Amino acid sequence: MKHAKFLILNLLTISFMSMFLNSCDSFYNFFYPVASIEIINESGLSITKLCVSTMPATSWGQNLIASPISTGRSKTIGNIPKEVVEIKLAFDSGAIVIQQIDFNATELYKLKIGPPS
Repeated sequence: MKHAKFLILNLLTISFMSMFLNSCDSFYNFFYPVASIEIINESGLSITKLCVSTMPATSWGQNLIASPISTGRSKTIGNIPKEVVEIKLAFDSGAIVIQQIDFNATELYKLKIGPPS
């Protein structure tokens, strides 16, 4: 009987902690909202680098893709802060494109990338 009470107490504690941690995540996302960007590569080139920044971009963050996004392929990058409004793409040709984005209320922003000009 003593072990059963101990087991029930542990299960309740774990359940409470799980609810608390989930609410912390929601609380964090309320004040620091994040979204995802789906990059759809229709450029005819491979995208080798993707960085994000707020506007005006004074510094760019780290490269968010581990491997190139081939033409005709897409990749979704998550946990992008919603205050990010510009992305910088580098291609295997050496071309660089800076694209403005507007998350508004969306959680997933789809961005089709054409040939760099």
